[in-house]
Amino acid sequence: DGSTREEYMRSRPRHVCVDSRLAALVHLRDGFESACHHLDNLTRPTALDEGQMAATPLYKLVSSLSPAEVRAHLCAADEVTAAEVIILCRQTGFPEGHGTPRWIPRALTQMSAEQIGDFLYFVTAARCLPSSAQTSGRGTLLFVGAPGMSADHLPVSHTCFATIDLPIYPSFEVFQAKLLEAMTLSAQQG
Repeated sequence: DGSTREEYMRSRPRHVCVDSRLAALVHLRDGFESACHHLDNLTRPTALDEGQMAATPLYKLVSSLSPAEVRAHLCAADEVTAAEVIILCRQTGFPEGHGTPRWIPRALTQMSAEQIGDFLYFVTAARCLPSSAQTSGRGTLLFVGAPGMSADHLPVSHTCFATIDLPIYPSFEVFQAKLLEAMTLSAQQG
């Protein structure tokens, strides 16, 4: 439906740039406000014009940060471990006894730190651990078995909901290769 696609295209930038990072931004703001409160030489009038703001030590500090440093403050840890991601993973819809629920943590533990970041980007559109708000309050990354999808298909992520639809792959090797290919394509486009 065209209206649904239009709505998605309007809401996605806000989700990626604001909503998924809102909790981190609020904590960052609170930390800066706390630091400002403790700086003896900083006066904080209720309304600063642009020139006054540019002269404050806080503004000078923030504007001196590189994008990587800002990301590190917003995302906390610079590198996320496989163990931190595995704790968040849940699965549903896979045939009883199928290997995928065991393959997910196995594949994650074999990934490099950069690949873990690519995986998170693929699932959530951010290279840091998702907030509970981004994962619909569940605090999880959900893998959904999609028996109707051919094993030739790549996994499909839904970053708004932190879910991945997975075909029922015949082996760990096929699963791992398809997941890595999807992550790589996603990272190249992001």
